[in-house]
Amino acid sequence: MKQTLPILDLDVDQEAFIREQSIVWLRTLQSTDQPLWGMMTPQHMIEHLIFIYENSLGERAVNLLIEEEKLPKYLSFLRSHYGFSQNFKFGMIPENELVPLKYGSIEDAIKVLEQKISTFFEMINADTFQFTLHPYYGKLNRADSILFQFKHTMHHLMQFGWVQK
Repeated sequence: MKQTLPILDLDVDQEAFIREQSIVWLRTLQSTDQPLWGMMTPQHMIEHLIFIYENSLGERAVNLLIEEEKLPKYLSFLRSHYGFSQNFKFGMIPENELVPLKYGSIEDAIKVLEQKISTFFEMINADTFQFTLHPYYGKLNRADSILFQFKHTMHHLMQFGWVQK
């Protein structure tokens, strides 16, 4: 059965949502909360968000994982109102196992995530900013970088039951 992709409201203030609303919601998660799909625990999901911000910040080596000729199609999807599919397999993390947790608690991981988000926005709001590199979307300008982080955050919030109003 083919999965229906979620439709996202992209007219919200994406930066404010990422910086504020998503953090408030993440703070409501308990370590025992179960995902609606996938195998991540709440803390694994938060640490995964950190990992993706580290990619965008250039703290990890990022290589393009698709052929360059596919970039326009992938970018078209990114810029659409469609969210990411459930159980998408991201090529930079193990497919059927959880990575070891890096932080002592959900609270510790959220603090690190807040720091990474702040650093991300400082970087992309700087006059010297050129692009972030994404393994499936290539070089992303400021707007596309924010859009990716917004969609990625929404995907994982929905994984744990958050619904966009």
